[in-house]
Amino acid sequence: MTLVVKISSGLGNQMSQYAFGQMLKHIYPEADVRYHIACERQIHNGYELARIFPNIEIDEASKAELRSFGIIERCRRLSKIGRLIMKHKYIRQEYTTCYPVDERVWHLDIKRDYYFQGTWHNYDYSDILPRLRELFMFDISDNTAIDSWVEKIRKDNSIAIHIRRGDFVKLGYAICTDDYYKRAIAMIEVKVSNPHYFIFSDDTEYAKELFCFIENKDIVTGNIGEKSYLDMYLMTQCKHNIIANSTFSYWAALLNENEGKIIIRPKMQTPERESWETKGIIKI
Repeated sequence: MTLVVKISSGLGNQMSQYAFGQMLKHIYPEADVRYHIACERQIHNGYELARIFPNIEIDEASKAELRSFGIIERCRRLSKIGRLIMKHKYIRQEYTTCYPVDERVWHLDIKRDYYFQGTWHNYDYSDILPRLRELFMFDISDNTAIDSWVEKIRKDNSIAIHIRRGDFVKLGYAICTDDYYKRAIAMIEVKVSNPHYFIFSDDTEYAKELFCFIENKDIVTGNIGEKSYLDMYLMTQCKHNIIANSTFSYWAALLNENEGKIIIRPKMQTPERESWETKGIIKI
């Protein structure tokens, strides 16, 4: 039984797809789990997992395996003819706001091979979460420039706020409203003494205007392009997280190992099965 998971899009989605492959290996231990790396360089920062997480091992699908699924390697996609050839081998998760769980995953025919395309976000990874945290260990050895941020974040009652706009606005995706962030901050003010907010966004001018009423805050800048993952790392170091409807801040919160963390997340991310520990999670 060979299971091939497509790796594509930005860092957060790549992490969800890789975690999905690890979950498949956990559910079907006799299966050979492979990955099809199909990240276009012009989209976000291309394939990033191996560069950012040195503990990760990617077992790539061979060209022969990809051909068996009808994949045309030169354009890194599934051909229409290939889909007809594959029939039941192809499982695609539809892209919707809530990334619903595809129940077919739990009932695979062990005599077949399968190719998986999707984000595979918000699955129940709780059984393998300790392992995922080991695999998603950041390599920040060459980034001493963020040391001052790390020191400040660890010293304060730090709250990471992530605002995802940029491509979401351009593509017309749903985004978290100003009201969501204001209500989240109001909750933090009740639950956390002397909070210090660290704001991460791809639209810093918007963030400055939105959070002008907060005195005790820092807007983190400078981590762009191939260094944008440093924002995710810094968010994992905060004591609490207010996240966007984005896999980028989702994984930052999930990798946050602060025992008493409070995670505030939008209700638009409410799938049937998800990887959150229930303690400390607030959906608004």
